[in-house]
Amino acid sequence: MGKFSILLCDSDEVYAKRLATGLQKQFRESVSVKMCTDVVDREGQAMGANLLLSSKLPRESWRQAHPDCICVLLEEGEGKAPEVGTEYAPSPELLQEDRLADVWQGSIFKYQSVSRIARLLQNFLPTAATPGTGTGVGFQQLWYGVLSPVRHESTIPFACTLAGLLGEEKRVLLVVLMEFSGVVPLLELEAGQEMETLLLRLRQKERLERIPFPMVHVLPDFDLLHGPDNPMVLYELNEQDVTRLLEHIQRNRKYDAVVWVAGNMIRGIGELFSRSEKVFSLEKTDAYSMCCQREFDNFFKKLLQEGVDRPVSVRLPAYAGEQTGEHLLWQWKHSGIGQVIKRHLKGESVDGTMDGVVTKKDFRTVGREWRDFRSDADGADRWTD
Repeated sequence: MGKFSILLCDSDEVYAKRLATGLQKQFRESVSVKMCTDVVDREGQAMGANLLLSSKLPRESWRQAHPDCICVLLEEGEGKAPEVGTEYAPSPELLQEDRLADVWQGSIFKYQSVSRIARLLQNFLPTAATPGTGTGVGFQQLWYGVLSPVRHESTIPFACTLAGLLGEEKRVLLVVLMEFSGVVPLLELEAGQEMETLLLRLRQKERLERIPFPMVHVLPDFDLLHGPDNPMVLYELNEQDVTRLLEHIQRNRKYDAVVWVAGNMIRGIGELFSRSEKVFSLEKTDAYSMCCQREFDNFFKKLLQEGVDRPVSVRLPAYAGEQTGEHLLWQWKHSGIGQVIKRHLKGESVDGTMDGVVTKKDFRTVGREWRDFRSDADGADRWTD
């Protein structure tokens, strides 16, 4: 049986070449991606594939010659009809809205990020062709952690932005192991998740290959797997449950990187610490918060063996936005939160994280700034620090 093939067809040859190259990098060796400006090549031979991603309606003769091909519409934009060439125009009946469903089995918008288009296409790929389902050698999945001993208001924005920036070049999963995280209503996502079922099957010690991966929310640059609706489930976990969860995610091999965000210290969190390249700890500068962080530092030293890197301290302005919606992902990425994360990922020293100076506040992510400059005060923001 040959390799699963995708044929990308668009009249914009430059865009089609770039997208095909990007998709091939995303799918690696598991899928073959080719591009064309028409499903009929210059020699008049029809080009075939397992999946056609096209901005043009394929003519009826081509569809009849490839009855098993999955046709996915590459849309120009909302409300725009598919392109139809006069020499290859289908019958008038096919142009009727009620017949389009017989041609297109899905749709994807042009000019989205390559990683998002690849994730959407994975819904049409067979399991054997889905990247990461094999057991090949040499696959390294990077893990990053985010937590806040003081429950910093920017914890979720920071975790989402970290996942989003990593997702510009990698396939990333954000796992929220945090009670009442608010991420679903904050981003205005549909409620409902399969985390409870997944954790139950892991607890029952089913073979990992028999446990399907749960449904995730597909966001512009990463996928989101949020925690159980009943937060008490998190505190019923043990070390073995968390280990099996990590193995299940890594065994899937669909993602190049995983970002986890935790609330309180659940049992088995030591496995998350040990697995992670970096763990970011969001902190505040008021006296009470610093006492909480000192207790966390003592806990961390006792939890892990000597020589394990301690979490990277991050001080950020508190998120004080009043809006909700997926557009917040873009705002966070282009705010001070995104700047701090970019510099961390590059290995640079960051104001407010490594040298003890509070990060400069960003007008796009925080409310009005109040500072106390009396002789006995340090100028800190008494409302958000």
